[in-house]
Order: sequence, then structure tokens, then C-alpha cells
Amino acid sequence: MELKLKSLYEPLDIDIDTGRGTERVAAEVDVTPTNLARLARRCIDAQNKMAAIEALRKKGAESRNPEAIAESNARTGAILREVLTEAIGGDSYDGLLRACGNGREMSDADCTPVTTQVFRMVLDIVRSRNEQVDEKAAHYLPEESHAQTEPDPAA
Repeated sequence: MELKLKSLYEPLDIDIDTGRGTERVAAEVDVTPTNLARLARRCIDAQNKMAAIEALRKKGAESRNPEAIAESNARTGAILREVLTEAIGGDSYDGLLRACGNGREMSDADCTPVTTQVFRMVLDIVRSRNEQVDEKAAHYLPEESHAQTEPDPAA
């Protein structure tokens, strides 16, 4: 008999093409049941906030207002920092920013094209693990027709 299980820390390797090679940022997403629930809530909150900010970005693009676009990037960057720092850890997040800037310090706002993609990947991990948890839980729930209300007299 063999039992194969996934770790409760999902590896997430992020490769950044620097133009001079690839820099890998090694990260892990804590998908323990306690953290998974918290992270799922944080991801949903971040999505809702970013949807509201998207309206500001669109308005800025339509009116050709660079200040509005910069403001939307700054807000998005702050939201992504918050959720990704929790998801992959502060050190991995800081490494991601350094890799984006080829070793230079980058702002959250300037790194949003990359951090948005990392957020999507974290979201996929959270969704996948939540689906696995739901499948396992459903497997162990007794069917109502098989539920036994009284002890079996034959036992």
C-alpha cells in the first residue's frame, strides 16, 4: 500500500528574465487549513479592492490623466504587497521586487505587472487547495440515506 500526500507548503518558484539571465525567487505558500481560510479571505478582499481601483485606472486612461494612472498603480501595489507578503512571506516578496529591478530597488507600484501575475498564481493555489479540501470533506460526509439514528442491534 502506498500513500502520497502533498505538503502543506506549496512551492512557488518565480523566474524573472533580467535580460542577462533568469533570476529565480523561491517562495512557498502556507496552505495549512488555518492559513488557507485566512489567505482565501485576503485574496477575495484584494480582488474586490482592485476591482474598485480599476475604475480609477480606466478613467485616468480615458482622460489621459497620468496622475490618476499613477494613483491606481500605487493603490494596486499596496494591496498586492499586503496580500503577497502574507502569502509568500516578506523576504520572498522583497526578493521579487529586487529581481524585477535587476537588483535595483523597485516600488510596489512599478512592479505591479509582475506582482499581479504572482497574485494570480497564489489565487490559483488557494482555489486548488480549497477544492481539494472540499472534495475530501464531501467524501467523508455520510449520505442521509445511510445515516444510522440508533445503534445497530446486530453489533
